Amino acid sequence: MDRVVVRVVWLVISVVAVGYAVSSAGDPVSGVSLGCAKIGEYGADTAVRCDDSIAQVFGAWRLVLLGALLSGPPLLAAFSRRRSVWWLAVVALVVVGLTGLAMWTTIWILLLVALPLAGVGSVAVMVDTAVRVSRPERS
Repeated sequence: MDRVVVRVVWLVISVVAVGYAVSSAGDPVSGVSLGCAKIGEYGADTAVRCDDSIAQVFGAWRLVLLGALLSGPPLLAAFSRRRSVWWLAVVALVVVGLTGLAMWTTIWILLLVALPLAGVGSVAVMVDTAVRVSRPERS
């Protein structure tokens, strides 16, 4: 696999992450609120209904932060030619995904999508590594 292909994969992962953050803005808050899931109410705030959108309830800044956390590491990896940076992006996405798992009762559960993104990135880096090892250097 050519390094350009791996960099394109990282760029696609970054675009998918931004798309996910943007598309999550219109989702109902019931998908990220434990209160809505258990009792049908969003905590003590009676002005918020469980079918309100995430953007309405949490505001745009949290969705921007979500998009930055998900797309930042792959975007940096896309512009790097170093395999070590690619692996650091995988580690960063795993940490972001595990953070979403730890905060599963809030909006940050949406960070869980970082885990499959890290999987795709790691497969791309492993394939590139395997191809580089199996291919002799050209003079």
